[in-house]
Amino acid sequence: MIELNESELYTIKNNKIEKLNTEELEKYRKLVEVFKNLEENIKFLYRGDNFTKIKEKLNSEDILDALNKIFKLGEKANNLIMTSNIDNNGLFRIDRVDNRIFEEIFTMISEVFNRDNLPPKLKNFILSNNDFCDFFKNIDNKRTFLESLSNSDKRIFIKDYYMAFLHTVGNVINEKSYFLSTTESLNIANKFSITSDKNDGIIFCYFINKPFISHGIFAKNKGYLTKEMEKNISLPKYNPLHEKEEEFSIRGGFLPHYIFYVTFNYKRKRIILLNPYIFLDDFYVDDLLSGFPVDQENFIEILKNTKYKGYYQENEQFEL
Repeated sequence: MIELNESELYTIKNNKIEKLNTEELEKYRKLVEVFKNLEENIKFLYRGDNFTKIKEKLNSEDILDALNKIFKLGEKANNLIMTSNIDNNGLFRIDRVDNRIFEEIFTMISEVFNRDNLPPKLKNFILSNNDFCDFFKNIDNKRTFLESLSNSDKRIFIKDYYMAFLHTVGNVINEKSYFLSTTESLNIANKFSITSDKNDGIIFCYFINKPFISHGIFAKNKGYLTKEMEKNISLPKYNPLHEKEEEFSIRGGFLPHYIFYVTFNYKRKRIILLNPYIFLDDFYVDDLLSGFPVDQENFIEILKNTKYKGYYQENEQFEL
């Protein structure tokens, strides 16, 4: 866990951004100790973004309104912002795993490799993933692909595996997905947060617990291989496209209950704004793995006043 500078710690109190008081600092320190004790069971993820873009998605004109919505709603993947056409609606539903969905996935990957004038990054990817590319370029392999899935009870992980490829390549060819890009490296997140204006960046710090594969797909997971992919040798496999970015593709987006803090420029200085729900009396640091007790009263009404088009809920269906 990266140690935070306590002099930079703030939170939202009485609808104002204020520094932590003595009591809040003590609770923060206890929370840090719990994080350290759980080090083997949790992973910190970071996402760098443009604060102006975040405010636009949330329909917020001022910083405080945007921050309140972030800690109430979380941050969503792009497909929950953009309206999908009718044919693709099912593809971006996280829980869809029928054959038609995998037919769509095969077709989309095939179209990626059969494009004219491939971007340099994709050409480099093909050099180290020839078998993967050749398999999907041949439309006759669609039946083989579907037959390989027929007896699997982990189809949702397999879907994630291939959708994660479409997600990472999406930065090159502007495709959509239900994943939100994050990284295990704070330095990389910082680079993404200042791509346009170094004073308008925001970094999210998010945490997840084991099994990590239940939250999404990440490069260090044996090159995006799930357990099911390892078992089924007939399914084509690939090496990560952006391995140096240490990407972890989060399914659906950030739940507000697990956003630890955001950091951004406020009144000409960089501050670390801790999730205000940490400091509620009914949150006990020993209950950390259950997340912070976010008040989601009027959640749907608030969501409707943003540019988000959907939401998702955590449940027990993603088990290995």
